[in-house]
Amino acid sequence: MSGRITDTGVEQYYDDELVVDLVHLKAVTHLIDAWAGGETPAWVRRDDEAGSALLGLAWIEVVGLPAVARTLRERRDLAPRGTKTPVEDLDLLLRALRQERPEFVVGKHRLVENVEGLASTGAPRDVPGGVRLAPRTLTDHPRLRVGILDTPIWPHDQLAGRFMADSAALLPRVREAPTPMLAGHATFVAGIIAAHAPDAELVVRAGLDEGAVCADSWDVATRMVSFVAEEVDLLQLSFACFTADDEPPLVIERAVARLREQAVLVAAAGNHGAEPGGRRHSKAFPAACEGVVAVGTEAEFSPKASWVALHAPGAGVTSTYLEGKVSLPRGEEAFYSGAATWSGTSFAAAAVSGAIAGLAHRRGSSAREAKEYLLHRPAVRDIRPPGQT
Repeated sequence: MSGRITDTGVEQYYDDELVVDLVHLKAVTHLIDAWAGGETPAWVRRDDEAGSALLGLAWIEVVGLPAVARTLRERRDLAPRGTKTPVEDLDLLLRALRQERPEFVVGKHRLVENVEGLASTGAPRDVPGGVRLAPRTLTDHPRLRVGILDTPIWPHDQLAGRFMADSAALLPRVREAPTPMLAGHATFVAGIIAAHAPDAELVVRAGLDEGAVCADSWDVATRMVSFVAEEVDLLQLSFACFTADDEPPLVIERAVARLREQAVLVAAAGNHGAEPGGRRHSKAFPAACEGVVAVGTEAEFSPKASWVALHAPGAGVTSTYLEGKVSLPRGEEAFYSGAATWSGTSFAAAAVSGAIAGLAHRRGSSAREAKEYLLHRPAVRDIRPPGQT
């Protein structure tokens, strides 16, 4: 992978990589080779076979992009109109492919971000008294399965027996160096869901590393579709991907399409509602994808947009968190005792995920039926954890 990233202030993507529908891969790469004019292939395939099959997509690096761009810049039909700003090489290639064959399904390989990194929602504040979650009830019946795609989770005592995670999704219980602040994100989210739905079974996978800054959309999408095999009833998503034209990024849209028939998808709307610049009014994906319940909160940082389906408490929320020394964004360190108060639409989304799971358990219904009930009765009282007023 080239590792070269373009950041326009709205979207982030690798500047020489594409995602292509498998149906169109041969035709697309044939054109790329022809435009490059060399004797060796002008592209390299980067995806794994399993993820590619699940998504129906291929991820390629256009190693011959400079030569391709030189060829395409000689074509007058591809010259931009009404602007003197030169078109980036990758945008020029996409324009040429779509002009050549409008049916091509092809897009950029983008980056996704943890929504907590999108705005200043503040660092979590320690809660010395901790939190106590209601015990699970004994049952012989299958528990509703809630997937969490987030950072790795810390093995909190209050979450013991409530979640399953592979080694890649599990933080060490004890470490010498301070843990990054955002590494506690999944632990916080899991605690909120468990507060609403103590009998749910949580399935945790790491879509972001413990730094929780950015990740490849391909990696995140393939981890999303891995939940198909886990047979989850609901999937909680707390990351965001942006596009300049507000159209869904191809790889994320395809993952959503693979999942939404099986599971209820709940996603954070993002914390960019008060950001300066072009991103403030942008759609955040997967939240804004069709078939996803986008959740915001009544706070300045939450987007005010028609695609946000529900609002839930997301400011000053208390939940399970890391224990020990934590490194904060400005280089400071702080000690946390296993609980914290934090703000963000991730936590509003977790409240909705938990409310759906809890409602499904109490009513003996499916997660989908509980979601429809909640969407038609989105009162805040339905989304607060038991015992809160």
